[in-house]
Amino acid sequence: MLLRSWGVSNSIDVKINTTDQKGPFFDPGNNTAVFPHPSQLPPGTYHPVQAQKIDDTVVHEVTHGILRGVNEKLSQAITSGDPWAKALNEGFADAMAVLYSEKFNPPGDTKVSEDLFKNQSDIRDISESKTFDDFVDSTAPGMEHINGQIFGNFIYRARQQGLSIDQAAKVLIWITSEIEPDTGLIINKTDEKDIKDAIDFISSVDQAIGAILDIVWGQMNGYEDPPSGGGGSGVPFAPSFVTGFFTGCYSNIYSLYSNSWGSSSGASSYQVYYSTTGAGYIYAGSVSFPSTPSYNSVDAYLKIKACNSSGCSALSASTFFQPHLCGG
Repeated sequence: MLLRSWGVSNSIDVKINTTDQKGPFFDPGNNTAVFPHPSQLPPGTYHPVQAQKIDDTVVHEVTHGILRGVNEKLSQAITSGDPWAKALNEGFADAMAVLYSEKFNPPGDTKVSEDLFKNQSDIRDISESKTFDDFVDSTAPGMEHINGQIFGNFIYRARQQGLSIDQAAKVLIWITSEIEPDTGLIINKTDEKDIKDAIDFISSVDQAIGAILDIVWGQMNGYEDPPSGGGGSGVPFAPSFVTGFFTGCYSNIYSLYSNSWGSSSGASSYQVYYSTTGAGYIYAGSVSFPSTPSYNSVDAYLKIKACNSSGCSALSASTFFQPHLCGG
């Protein structure tokens, strides 16, 4: 397979024409890419296309196995539902599918599975401009594909900056293999700094490729370590991450969450902002420590400002999405 020519060697089983009544998928438990018979595809979502029309879909699913195979810790994070890990898994699989299609004659386009999906909204295009500011920290169904577009666009931009097809594929695998979910900003959870650390390692090994990755990282407003001496008597920096987890329901009406964020040097308090749409954030209150519980009766997005006597930072680039999970 083409992946092997890019220096990737892994044993992945493939099953075709199965009776699974859903779309193509990768089964990590059996290390198997599964492709149901066209007659089994849910007709509201998929066209009953022939296998030769979904080459990019095949590469996408097999790439899931490759990515899991090169980094066991990241694979465990994907299985546990880690939002950053799942997004990288989906976005890089999309990018590999597009890179593969570039080898066609004539070359394929930047879209993934356009011959498979009926609805345009299900078709992902890695040329669609995304930045890390678009990431939403959420385990809601489908969010891994939405967030994954960031990583697909990362590889697209790297190609635009001059990486060859083979170099881009190498980088995709290289970044995946070097990510350490146990370090970075949040222990035992993949975060943006984990990815930046992997890129920094690549830059130290291959300066030419590293220079391109650094350019793309900047284009996408990727995480940077705060300047030394930041905060203090001046306005503090915005928190570097915002996260949280669902803790339960109250009276079958309110969804309860425990929220936390990165502490900012020099901050004496933090302002909490909410939005029901992901835009137009409204001030909800102030706390002294980088954590707070919350409850909501609708879907909500959370951002944070860090404050001291000199003023408050801008809203955090990071967003935590709180889906309403209780009651009607």
